[in-house]
Amino acid sequence: MTENPHTKDIRTLFKELNTTETGLTDVEAKRRLKTYGPNELQVEGGISPLQILITQFKDVLVVILLIATLVSRFYTRISC
Repeated sequence: MTENPHTKDIRTLFKELNTTETGLTDVEAKRRLKTYGPNELQVEGGISPLQILITQFKDVLVVILLIATLVSRFYTRISC
């Protein structure tokens, strides 16, 4: 891939990327598909929703707020 393509002239980019304003030829598109594979993101495991939920409780402030909520609920029920 060309470095800093946003700073270059469009004709220079076409030449460096071996393409034109109308796009790739069928032959060039097939060659690139064979060389580089399909233009798809690779899915690698990922994080499950349960893992995301658990990581939310790793923050000290969140734990303090949860404890404060429980204490507040406890005292509200006692005083009523």
